[in-house]
Amino acid sequence: MDSQQPGTPMGGADEEMYDDEEEVEVTRDDLITALREVVTNLSTGLQGADRESYLNADDLAQNDWFFAGISDQPGQYAVTMWPAEGDEDMLRIDIGGEEDLQALASNDEQIATLADDFIEGLSEEDLEDDYDEDEDLDEEEEFDEDDEEDEEDLDEEDTVSNNGNLPPR
Repeated sequence: MDSQQPGTPMGGADEEMYDDEEEVEVTRDDLITALREVVTNLSTGLQGADRESYLNADDLAQNDWFFAGISDQPGQYAVTMWPAEGDEDMLRIDIGGEEDLQALASNDEQIATLADDFIEGLSEEDLEDDYDEDEDLDEEEEFDEDDEEDEEDLDEEDTVSNNGNLPPR
């Protein structure tokens, strides 16, 4: 007998799962708010009782869009945008030293400018992806043209018979 409950639509659980995965539009203001959150969290963390933890971590201050912490440069801090699903690359912007971080945390205009830099970086990344795809298409077209030329060359050349001998001239 069928294990499905009566009245349950076919694939009900799967449909619910896809409904939850709808694309969410994120605005510039959303990104500014998220960026402000991680910068403030890092700034506060460096001034608080957990200072040592924040001095040694690159992701204690984080949310759905960004994480902030130490940079790969000694004494420097950076904010990184999480990669999009399926994307391997992350966008990172170095903030500077602790004084620079504290100044950034208290300046909404600079945070907005930094968010704009991330948005611009995303746009450039999208353009590069489009360019790479176009480049791949060009290479495929060149390959196809080479194949056609090779086929023409074969038609013009003598062919070998099944026994491996050239046909008589």
